Amino acid sequence: MAELRSTDFLPKRFHGDVINADLARAHFLAFTDYLEAHDLLDPVDDDAFQAVVSTFKRTLHGTTRIWIEGKVFQDLANLRTSFLARFSESSSHYALTRQFTELNYVPGDTAEVFLASIRKLALLLGYTDLQVRDKFLNALPGDCRSAVLMSTDGDANIDELVQKAQCYLDLQKYSESADTSSKSSASATADNALPTQNQSSDISDLCNKIDSLLDDRARQPAKQANSSSSSRQRYNSRDSRRQGSRRQFQERSNSRFPFTGVCFYCNTPGHRARDCFLRRHHQQLQYGPPSFPPPMMEQPPMLPPRGPHFQ
Repeated sequence: MAELRSTDFLPKRFHGDVINADLARAHFLAFTDYLEAHDLLDPVDDDAFQAVVSTFKRTLHGTTRIWIEGKVFQDLANLRTSFLARFSESSSHYALTRQFTELNYVPGDTAEVFLASIRKLALLLGYTDLQVRDKFLNALPGDCRSAVLMSTDGDANIDELVQKAQCYLDLQKYSESADTSSKSSASATADNALPTQNQSSDISDLCNKIDSLLDDRARQPAKQANSSSSSRQRYNSRDSRRQGSRRQFQERSNSRFPFTGVCFYCNTPGHRARDCFLRRHHQQLQYGPPSFPPPMMEQPPMLPPRGPHFQ
């Protein structure tokens, strides 16, 4: 029978990147099949056992190859136990370290339960109480951790930290339950404030009646205004126009200073066109012969101009 190679049973080397006990157990079983095919399960002496260990090293790769380098094993059973312990989730130091690092507080758990899970992993890894204390604080929620650090001293022991954290978690749970009850009561109050079906029908009927009354009032003819009141209004409007024109004429006539401009009709200074004697004479000649000789066109005395700009 031709000698079988290890690759006939192990086509792939074991890397160990994934910590999985089943993968490690399957690899060692395949290696055992190789040893059984070559009658090497029971080495006769230490040299034969070291040859088996060397063959097993060649089936490993990567970090697993580094792990086995320099280790001493008593027999094949010890080799199997060490190999499975290294790459098992429950007993591997690497897996336990990663589990300890990724451990965080689960909402709903108490502070005592969370501390117990930390201490369980720390005991397997051989960590100290200071490492357990730091892990407990770092794994708490941010607001809870801030409250615990602000309410305790820097050298507080782990029991005091657990007590403060539990007080904060209890208060948070109570506030959440109070908010839930207030929201439920508010929703119940809003439901009670809504009108019932009968009330809604009554309101709808009342709105329809109001709309019908408004439509009837809009269709009624408008009442004619009283004739006496309308005539009084017309008289008042005419009287107001008369008063306005008279007031404007008085304002123009009763000026404080005499007119110093030039008449645009006769181009004579000292009077306006409406007071021009020549214009009045021409108007009389146009509408009929005058009954008396035209008056002498007396010119008003020339007044010196007023104002500092004429000095």
